[in-house]
Amino acid sequence: MKKVIIIGGGFAGLKAAQVLCKRFKNIKTHVIDKNKNSIFLPLLPDVIGREINHKYLEYPLDQAARVHGFNFINREVSGIDLEKKKVICHDKNFDYDFLVIAAGSRTNFYGQEQIKKTAFTLDDTADALAILEALKAKSFENIVICGAGYTGVEIAANIKAFLLKHRIRKKIIIAEKFQGILSGMPGGLRKYVLDKLGQMDIPVSLNTSIRTASETEVVLSDGKVIEKAMLIWAAGVKCADFLSGTNLEKNAQERIKVDRFLCFKEGCFAIGDSALVLRGQKALRMSVQFAVTQGASAALNIGRINNAKKEKIYKPVDLGYIIPMAGANACGNILGIQATGAMPALMHYIMCIVRSWETISKLGIIRSLLVN
Repeated sequence: MKKVIIIGGGFAGLKAAQVLCKRFKNIKTHVIDKNKNSIFLPLLPDVIGREINHKYLEYPLDQAARVHGFNFINREVSGIDLEKKKVICHDKNFDYDFLVIAAGSRTNFYGQEQIKKTAFTLDDTADALAILEALKAKSFENIVICGAGYTGVEIAANIKAFLLKHRIRKKIIIAEKFQGILSGMPGGLRKYVLDKLGQMDIPVSLNTSIRTASETEVVLSDGKVIEKAMLIWAAGVKCADFLSGTNLEKNAQERIKVDRFLCFKEGCFAIGDSALVLRGQKALRMSVQFAVTQGASAALNIGRINNAKKEKIYKPVDLGYIIPMAGANACGNILGIQATGAMPALMHYIMCIVRSWETISKLGIIRSLLVN
């Protein structure tokens, strides 16, 4: 029986495991992840803004293994040996016949280790709870968010919602290194977001980076010192560290360049945030919808190879994107149509409920949204 190892239990990895277990009984599927839970990332900001119970965003991977029939290995991957077909962990190596890299992405500090020691991030539910605890502390009067991309904007809006709800007076500022926010988005949507941030009294300082930061002080690139400040870093992401030691063709985020079958080496696939899928000269953005469809496509191609059939080309369908900004403030592109306000916000939450893993999580999210 052939053996598949999937590195990562996020949206892409779980979908691949689910399809493999359901469709191909002659293949043994293993999922390796250092975390015990798969995290529902799209609602992480709402753990802050709407105070959604973090447990509704956590899906135990051992439970997923029992439901779908794969073997869960709770270990951290430190490397891969593509020639010997081994996945390397600190205490044990695992052989494979097929490999799927679905290791997701994490906050990128671009080598600024000192800032990394003191800055908050939003990569998982523990991070969201840490931000909530800090917001309640009297030691901080200012919140500096580094990065005005999707994540930075969502964090800022949800923090503002939390502060208003609890009548806490703190100032929020977004520092953006480049000349504009939300790079790659149409000008009309960028203006909408800037206007909404202005209405929330959240200034955006463009062409501004973080020079230094301590536990209570942030110094901006223009020399301005913000005291009694907590720093939240949302300036970009990169893929898993173990990929940096490989000779694979990757981009600056360490995403692995794949072919039209999502393959980067015979029998090896990359999906989700780990995959650099090109449409022309442009990389497919990181998103849940692409992660899920890539997981299914890679799994089906593994099954086809195992059954001596030709692989099928991965053809992404872009349904659009939405940037929720707490409450009824949202904007995005839905099926090619630009939308702002309550409608895209509602669609975002509907999709989150639909994609949530368990009935108890779906009901918990609905209740939290209605109450808050």
